[in-house]
Amino acid sequence: MTKNEDVKELTRTQQGKKGTGERETVKRNIARNKKTGKYIVTLYLGAELGKPQRTFKTCDTLKEAEALLKKHEYERTNLGKHSTNTQITIEECAKAYIENKPLAPTTQEDYYNILRRIVARGLGKKKLIRVKKIDVQEYIDGLVKEGKLKAKTINSDRTFLCAVFNYAKDCEYISDNVVERIRKLPVEEFEGTAYTAQEVKELLALIDKSQDLRLKAFVYLGMWEGLRRGEIAGLTWDNIDFETGRIYIAQVRTPIKGKIITKEPKTKKSRRALVMDPLLKDCLLEYRKQQEEKGILGEYVIVSEKGLPLRPNQMNNKFSRFLAKHNLKHIRIHDLRHTFCTLGIERGIDYAHMAKYLGHSNSRITEKIYTHLKDDSISRVASIMQSTLTDILSE
Repeated sequence: MTKNEDVKELTRTQQGKKGTGERETVKRNIARNKKTGKYIVTLYLGAELGKPQRTFKTCDTLKEAEALLKKHEYERTNLGKHSTNTQITIEECAKAYIENKPLAPTTQEDYYNILRRIVARGLGKKKLIRVKKIDVQEYIDGLVKEGKLKAKTINSDRTFLCAVFNYAKDCEYISDNVVERIRKLPVEEFEGTAYTAQEVKELLALIDKSQDLRLKAFVYLGMWEGLRRGEIAGLTWDNIDFETGRIYIAQVRTPIKGKIITKEPKTKKSRRALVMDPLLKDCLLEYRKQQEEKGILGEYVIVSEKGLPLRPNQMNNKFSRFLAKHNLKHIRIHDLRHTFCTLGIERGIDYAHMAKYLGHSNSRITEKIYTHLKDDSISRVASIMQSTLTDILSE
């Protein structure tokens, strides 16, 4: 019997089942032919002139029938009638998303790193229209089981996949984002290490004794201006106005694909004008004079002995070696920023003013606080921190 004849026979059977009793209902949309023992699956094809249109297919076993019906209902629910590309894979869609979305170079590189991980574990080769929630969940669970990545990083993979699936919805490749139904992993809050006032005093005394003006400059920029490592590395002499005592944060230097690039800060709030501490001003002027004398004065503030801008990891290594040499508590360069924040909060600076000075903009709560900040917040933080430094050094 041909396939068409088989369908016709099933249609007649469906129409005359009450009279002949040749079929028995097994479950919704699945019946069993008593004579042949085969299973008949009813597939809904939509409506025409207000009447439902159906076709019927046979399967040898109930398991096959259930699988066929499940696949059909999934495609009806998730594909809809508007899918323009039923063959596109997660990898192909993700590449299109990255290439078509205006992204910062560092963000683009992060996305490609995530995509390589997704492809390496097989998920990337799956067709979008075939992907189920369990497929993505198994990918996430696999990363957790491997134990090589932190929960925050795995959550970034989920967030990226969610964005790709939303992009696919906009392109009408799919009509449902299964990733949205997957929960993020709980993340432990990171607590940075900060120096106490006494530890700050000891560190600064040893730096003065070393007469290393470059080390002193970037420690002061982190400790008394709260700058990020990339902001210190990207600071140029043109960003410093010695007459008005202002430092302008306008760019950062950061690694990408093995190279160091200079780019704008990630957010608008990271672009800010800060009040220069008097001791920092003296330090920078002395360091600039030293660079002139050595013939290495150029664009960037923190440079190597040859006048080349210092790479962020070089700054880390130099600082770590200094701490180890003098048996000081190990902290990262970024922890100088934590120290700035901690000492400021201890001296009465509220979180809203501190957030603005540091250039934070991640939190919705912080964003709400920012809406009523006064213009004097930068000056207020600077004034208190200058007083703090004076008190620490005079104790």
